[in-house]
Amino acid sequence: PAEYESLRLTQKDAEKYLQPPERDQSTWAQLAQTMAAPLKPQLPRFARVSLATLRNLRYVSFVTAALGVALVSGILALAVPYVRLIGLCLIGQLALVGWGWPAYVKSEQEKFQESLSLWGQAKSRWYQLFYCARDASVFTLTPRRLMTPDQVRSYVFEH
Repeated sequence: PAEYESLRLTQKDAEKYLQPPERDQSTWAQLAQTMAAPLKPQLPRFARVSLATLRNLRYVSFVTAALGVALVSGILALAVPYVRLIGLCLIGQLALVGWGWPAYVKSEQEKFQESLSLWGQAKSRWYQLFYCARDASVFTLTPRRLMTPDQVRSYVFEH
């Protein structure tokens, strides 16, 4: 029928309508970087220690500090100059390793666990995103939302 003739698209119009707009490689690389998945947080190198190892380290540092005090007080009896300062430095370093490092590791591990849970939520939101190349937009289905690729980061990490 004649009324359907106006709805029919020519092959050239259909290809232009259905194909995404041409973009150069730098645009696609920039888009891929903008819409990349959130990176998994990493625990700092000095905090990658088990709590059992820290507990054992604390015991070893206590015993070493006690031996250091006994050694220093024995040498002090000989009245050698500057030995008191060396002994105090040794005891201070062992106390720092015994008390300071485990506290640092525990706080870093707590921060890591919190950032890991936030990363999991962001990753699940990221998996719900769809990209439309024709319109150059990003959308979600469950909470119906339309955004530009630049808004993806703020959407993924919103609470």
